[in-house]
Amino acid sequence: MNNELDIDQQYPPNMTEMLTRQEDGQIYPINDAETETQFAAIRVVNRIQSESTHQLFKLDCDGKSIRTYDPLLQLYLKGIRTLFMPDSNYHCEHLQVLQQAYKEAVAPFIVHDDEPMLWRAEPNRIFYTYDEETEEILSSKTAAELINAFVYQIYILINKQEFKKAQSIRADRSKNQYDRSCKLVKRLRSKFSKLLVLRIDFCWKARIQSDSTFHEMKAYFAQMMKNFHHDKDLPNIVGYIWKLEFGQQKGYHYHCIFFMDGNKFQNDAYYAEAIGQYWSKLTLDKGYYFNCHRDKIKYRNLAIGMAHHDDQSFFNNLDQVLLYICKQDQFLIDQRLLTRGLRVFQTSKLPTEANTVGRPRKFNNKATPTVITQSRKLAIVVKNKSKQISTQSHSGDSK
Repeated sequence: MNNELDIDQQYPPNMTEMLTRQEDGQIYPINDAETETQFAAIRVVNRIQSESTHQLFKLDCDGKSIRTYDPLLQLYLKGIRTLFMPDSNYHCEHLQVLQQAYKEAVAPFIVHDDEPMLWRAEPNRIFYTYDEETEEILSSKTAAELINAFVYQIYILINKQEFKKAQSIRADRSKNQYDRSCKLVKRLRSKFSKLLVLRIDFCWKARIQSDSTFHEMKAYFAQMMKNFHHDKDLPNIVGYIWKLEFGQQKGYHYHCIFFMDGNKFQNDAYYAEAIGQYWSKLTLDKGYYFNCHRDKIKYRNLAIGMAHHDDQSFFNNLDQVLLYICKQDQFLIDQRLLTRGLRVFQTSKLPTEANTVGRPRKFNNKATPTVITQSRKLAIVVKNKSKQISTQSHSGDSK
């Protein structure tokens, strides 16, 4: 496959998902200062890095701006709301660089409360610092002077080994996920003359604010994936790819791609809906799903439905989907997704000539009591596990 989008591309592909909500076929912006600042930080760092920028403004001898060297970088800086927001849910090396640069190059010359105003200030606006006892002016700097010092310090920090190593780790993780996905698709494409490709997102209705709820969702998803091997209420798939993500609108959710033998199954919308319904029943309606097959016309290059092995256009589109999914955490990632041992990405094993995922069976889309029974058992297991974690935590506090 010829990739139209390189894995090292700098644009964060999940920006739209994080800063918008979809309703009735329309996209609306979400007003979220923290997320906007995170993405502004990514844009600022990437711009300085790509252009080797040392300063933004050309100054006269009085520190006043004569002109702007890079209007686009100036626009990106105006996207910052404030660099210092407590209890952030995200991990982003780009923002950490901006915070450190600000503390070293700007903070000594500006009143703390004036920081949010700096990013949208006119270049020649003057910021003062005062002696707390005498109230005498200690320093006076134009916004252009402060921003220039800020930009230069960012340039210094991003060229240090610490930042380069963090970026390399993220890029390697994304590339590894992409390579594994491509190997699976290539093997399936060579084995089956036709593939039926399904895309579904699995979400959680309640806002996940505690680890116990987060683990409950994971446990249900793991159970559903196991059930593909034997439960007649799930269709017979020959491969899958899933990725755990976090979005402002959906919260924690799984992006999933399922593959079926297109020579035996044709109705992609039917099977996608059946899998989605199974998720809702398994979770006792705590979970919900987003079926990309309900209205295909809204989605460009969606790469769903029937794929003939020689349909290169379809597989090019699918390649773009894989790049999008695998690049998500290259820029911005929820703190809990960095937990040691937490799996956020998985593909099925590469199929052999005589093996598929799950045993052949007749597919039955009717709900059976087995689904509810399994989900109740799983709910009890999750609940007991949460109690055990809580007991251990109290026991540790008492020591």
